[in-house]
Amino acid sequence: MESNLTGKQEKFCREYIKDFNATAAAKRAGYSIKMAYSTGWENTKKPEVKEKIAELLKESSMQPDEIKKRLTDMGRGDLSDYIIVRPMPTHPKS
Repeated sequence: MESNLTGKQEKFCREYIKDFNATAAAKRAGYSIKMAYSTGWENTKKPEVKEKIAELLKESSMQPDEIKKRLTDMGRGDLSDYIIVRPMPTHPKS
């Protein structure tokens, strides 16, 4: 899909999907710090920005088969693959 967003708008979209904070995304995208709140809010209202955000979210989402496989792997996993059991040190009696 051909994007008609500016470079800053593209970066805003990529930053926005990290934490869904429009002000922080605007700052990270290079917009004016003083205007970040209003610029971020305005960007989230623009149809082309909304479309790009939706596209990026879809690209980053797991497909149902991948979700099922990961959950199955976790459910069948062995905790010893993730933790190390060590004996507790003994403390001398006072």
